[in-house]
Amino acid sequence: MKDEDEVSFVPLERVWPNAFDPSESRQKGSVSTGYTRFRDGDVVVPKITPTFQADRTLIVHGLKGGVGAGTTELHIVRAGPGIETRYVRYLMSTCSFLHGGEAEMIGVAGQKRVPDSWLRDCQVPVMDVDQQRRIADFLDAETARIDALITAKQHQAEAARSRTFTAARFIILGSSNPMDRSPVGADGRRRPKLNRVCSLQRGHDLPADHRVVGPVPVISSGGPSGNHNVAVAAPPGVVTGRYGTVGDVYWSDVPFWPLNTTLYVINFHGNNARWVYWLLRCLPLDAESEKSAVGGINRNVIGELRVERPSLDRQAVIVAELDKLEEWSLELTSVLTRQIELLRERRQALITAAVTGELTV
Repeated sequence: MKDEDEVSFVPLERVWPNAFDPSESRQKGSVSTGYTRFRDGDVVVPKITPTFQADRTLIVHGLKGGVGAGTTELHIVRAGPGIETRYVRYLMSTCSFLHGGEAEMIGVAGQKRVPDSWLRDCQVPVMDVDQQRRIADFLDAETARIDALITAKQHQAEAARSRTFTAARFIILGSSNPMDRSPVGADGRRRPKLNRVCSLQRGHDLPADHRVVGPVPVISSGGPSGNHNVAVAAPPGVVTGRYGTVGDVYWSDVPFWPLNTTLYVINFHGNNARWVYWLLRCLPLDAESEKSAVGGINRNVIGELRVERPSLDRQAVIVAELDKLEEWSLELTSVLTRQIELLRERRQALITAAVTGELTV
């Protein structure tokens, strides 16, 4: 190939269990050095924690020009003569391979890698190629069934979360559009601005090296982020991401420390605090974020959103209804998550048994 020819480029974040995204490409000359190179049919094994333990090993295919380059955080394994590539791929999903590689990792915490030397010297069971293919065919069919069950349960969990959010938006907002600046809704009822319903304030700086271990949760734009020994805000707490993870909303019923990447409610103006929490979850808080150079939200901008404000009695009814629905959703998600974990354990155990001969195929 010529240096100006396009080849597939695969960063680590585009390598997933049993799948990868080869859509990105670069000129061959730009990736000739400093990158890992591979071709269609190679087995790709991530070397760094936690992607190695997550078993993101796969067989690459569909590369532009049949070749590709990518992150140096990949080991490349190429099957030799008389070796079935799919069998090699399954070898590297066995418990013994994953546990053995993890035990031999080198480097600092969070940046540990499986060394090349361990992979080259790793001893694996090998039988005649016909048996390899029978094992691979069996595992292709069985793992596909397990993967389909996992996907179905993931969809169930997402549907449960979506149902809660859809119900909350219908109950809280109805047909009202918060972006519509009219002070009166279609039904003739007054719609106050959000800043008349609750007052938001930016969170507070707390560098990691200033934190002291304690019982106080520290809340960032992405949610709970460690702890501290001093609180700057009293419960009930309603916190939303200001930039970073924009628009997600978190609740705290204990004293807390909201970081400067957040906005938090300092005045509920007599409203039910839990209702305000649900209200903020339903509002398009990130609608204006793309207009900001840093991709964040401005409390003055979202304070102009128009909302419905029901009576306190009605707020209490709404809170009870939505909290009950969310409890159902969380319980169902917990059950489904455990079922997914068990299916993944079953998948790995089946692969291990078939490859090692414990299970006759």
